[in-house]
Amino acid sequence: MSATITITTTPVREIETDNRERSLWEILKCFPAPVWVVFGGMFINRFGTFVIPFLALHLKTLGYTTAQAGFGMACYGFGHFIATFVGGHLTDTLGRRKTIVLSMFSSAATMVSLAQAAELKSILFLASLAGFTGELYRPASSALLTDLVPEKDRVTAFAVYRFAINAGWAFGPATAGFLAKYSYSWLFYVDGITSLAYGIIAIHLLPRRENFTEFHTNSRPRDGFWKGLKIATNAAIGNKRFLQVVMASFAVALGFMQIFQPSGWK
Repeated sequence: MSATITITTTPVREIETDNRERSLWEILKCFPAPVWVVFGGMFINRFGTFVIPFLALHLKTLGYTTAQAGFGMACYGFGHFIATFVGGHLTDTLGRRKTIVLSMFSSAATMVSLAQAAELKSILFLASLAGFTGELYRPASSALLTDLVPEKDRVTAFAVYRFAINAGWAFGPATAGFLAKYSYSWLFYVDGITSLAYGIIAIHLLPRRENFTEFHTNSRPRDGFWKGLKIATNAAIGNKRFLQVVMASFAVALGFMQIFQPSGWK
């Protein structure tokens, strides 16, 4: 008896179609709707981020010294620093969508409170809280893009994500300059409104965790915050290229933040 072997081949034309270089427009059309929600929400949120460029000026108008205004900016940055760790933990435990909603709603409430504060201690505390609540969403947004976009398209997705951030930064402060003519308080209120808007968008348009069939497939078991932080720290320390990128980013950010102290202050 002789066995019959059947060999199935794929047409050359089909192989060429699968492997051909796709245009940017073709890649963008493949992004699911929630990805565009993240892009749009990020633009809205960054457009309304009026506090960072004008916080120091706000403190100066309240009669505080340049050193005190600079310390207020440092408190805001400290809140950002802490939020990256806590935001990552909440992203893995609470979920992407819920973390974004929590960040936006709490940020809106904090901004309104900061607009009413006049005592230095209250301002410094609320500035730290504003930096913390306003940055909690960042790990969740990045993780959500990773969940929704295939690996081959993630570089493009994060490039568009960054483009949305930069576009918001480009148009937002210019608008804030017009609002500052009337009152610095309006900066905080509009900042809060844009955060609230993104939070509402996230509630209704971002996918729930249950909708992901492969959520946490390649993730570690849910460890506690400190154990998870230790695992992440050890992994980062052992990666020299990662540390080089972190140090370079820190140096760039350190120089960039100097623009928020206007020239001519004494």
